[in-house]
Amino acid sequence: MIVQGNSGTGKTFFVKSMTHEIVVESSDFFSLYVDISNDDFQSSKLVDSLLKMSMLPSTSVQGNPVHIDSSLTLEEYLRSEDRVSSGWTYLKNVSKAAASLLGIGNAIDKIISDDKSGTILAEDILSNYLEWVAKKKRIIIIIDNYQFLSYSVRQQLESALYQVKEHLSLIIIDRTIENESETFPYMHKEEFSNSIFLESFSLKHTYEIIEKSIECSSETLDQISHDIYSKTGGLAKDIEYCIKKMQLEMDGKPEEASISGLLSTIDKLPIVHKQLLFIASILDGGVHKDIARKAIARGTLAEESDIESILRQLISLEYLKINSDTGNRIRAGHERVIQVVNELGYYDEYNDIRISLIEEFIAMLDMGRTIDDEIYLLHCLIGIQTAMEIRSNLHYLSRLITSQFRQEQFSYIVNLAKDADELLVYLHPEIVTMLLDSMQKSSSFESGLALLQDLEESDKYKSELWDVYKYKFFYSTI
Repeated sequence: MIVQGNSGTGKTFFVKSMTHEIVVESSDFFSLYVDISNDDFQSSKLVDSLLKMSMLPSTSVQGNPVHIDSSLTLEEYLRSEDRVSSGWTYLKNVSKAAASLLGIGNAIDKIISDDKSGTILAEDILSNYLEWVAKKKRIIIIIDNYQFLSYSVRQQLESALYQVKEHLSLIIIDRTIENESETFPYMHKEEFSNSIFLESFSLKHTYEIIEKSIECSSETLDQISHDIYSKTGGLAKDIEYCIKKMQLEMDGKPEEASISGLLSTIDKLPIVHKQLLFIASILDGGVHKDIARKAIARGTLAEESDIESILRQLISLEYLKINSDTGNRIRAGHERVIQVVNELGYYDEYNDIRISLIEEFIAMLDMGRTIDDEIYLLHCLIGIQTAMEIRSNLHYLSRLITSQFRQEQFSYIVNLAKDADELLVYLHPEIVTMLLDSMQKSSSFESGLALLQDLEESDKYKSELWDVYKYKFFYSTI
């Protein structure tokens, strides 16, 4: 099933609520939920994230419909599946890799070598595990913000799920812009014929929502409903923000409460509040709380204790939220907040805080960090810099490519190369070779040919290193 709709129409709430009701009312279901926007940096590790989520039992709650019986965890599967001659070695390797998921910053390796049974792919582990679960339960897998996935990662997911022949339902939540999907092409399975498109609420529906949320006279309710509808256009998330703000401020007198749309409300916030919203909006995966506080303190007179108080206030309003995967990063509470921050402009003010963030990331990199911390800092640094800024410090881009290549995150590298395509010809030949190798291993042959053409046109092509890739890419595309 595909659930589509523009930002703020209630897609996530609808799917989460529906799934939660299903799994708590019946003992026949097993469910997994992943929000790709929750950690953009890890989106290339979607299959790994599903494995990590399956390691421990979980009970569905309204906001997180992950439901895994203790008898159906990945750990239980690994204990039970020792049926082949090389099974003990297989289980030992997989258990070790899966267990590493519980450590901070670690993820299951995409490829696990077994000298007896050959190479084990993460998608094979996932498909075998889900087939085992499907013999006992019906499976629901939800992928939210599907449009952020690269095509190669989507193919990896499809490969794993296609092996599960029955009792599996995949629900995709796909954000649209002006009713048009950003996702192309769709997954190939014909089962994706069911689709739901959510639209904005009517005035009547807006009235019914407010009636359930605020106690007041029918006359006041009618006035509030018309006012909120006129300022939100019936957009579910904006209605929710309006109601929450009213509830916090009306002091038992809804008829005296002021009603503002999200744009007007955020525009009236003090500058530090807006800077925090900008920081949380600049990267999909969010920014570490400590880095955000230090970046604002670096560029303003605000004390870190005051910034912490403002953070708590913005979280209570749900303009910000804490990243649920790592628990230490702030993110925009909803994509509508990001849209409003961008609509408001304030380019000079936001650029000042962006530069403060860059300085903070560089300072932390110079202090020396663990490999996972360094990768995160490099990812953020590259993500917020302009092309000119990256070119003046190309060694950061090279470090990020090298570290991700060593961790075999080939899809991530290909996506990074697309974002920095005009800079690739300036990289050291060794780094360019890593890019080409990543493009080959992720079947991004057209991207590889485009990079080789750019290298030839810039007179930086090295035939002794890259001719072999040219032939491989060319013959793979005909």
